[in-house]
Amino acid sequence: SRVIRFRFLSGKEHTDNDTTFAHLRKLVDKMSVPKASEKDIVAAMKDLAALFASPHSSVSSFELLQSGVVDSLLNFATDTERLRKCSL
Repeated sequence: SRVIRFRFLSGKEHTDNDTTFAHLRKLVDKMSVPKASEKDIVAAMKDLAALFASPHSSVSSFELLQSGVVDSLLNFATDTERLRKCSL
């Protein structure tokens, strides 16, 4: 409970988490566009990778699930029509 209080109730961290969640949602929206160009998809994937690689940000499992990142990546990876169009 101390971790939750520290992370979510101490002001700036709460704002950072909100921006991380909002950033994740924007990336999900970009990846979910059925007619998205390969360039747009690659840019969204690179942004997602950069978010995970950054030592200054953390993404909780709750944020991953609730933002739709997991479902979006699963849909992307299993969409045979989209995979034929992209050469990732």
